[in-house]
Amino acid sequence: MNYHFVFCPRYRRKVLVDQVEIQFKQIVIEICAEREQFKHLNHLQSLWTRSYLVSTAENVSSETIQRYVEEQKARG
Repeated sequence: MNYHFVFCPRYRRKVLVDQVEIQFKQIVIEICAEREQFKHLNHLQSLWTRSYLVSTAENVSSETIQRYVEEQKARG
C-alpha cells in the first residue's frame, strides 16, 4: 500500500522542519516497519469487503458502531 500525505498548514507556514521533520519521518518509518510484521497477509488479493461505515464521532454512538460490526460478523 502506498499513501501520499499532503499537509497544508494554516497560512502555509513551514511546520515540518528541523527536529519536527526528523521526528515525523521516524514515526512514519516505525509504523511502516510494524506493517511488515504481517507479511503472510501480502498474498491475499484483498482483506476488506465493500461494506463500510462512515460517520463523524459526534453523530454515531459506540453502540451503533458495535451493532454494525456484529452485523458484519453475522454475514460472514
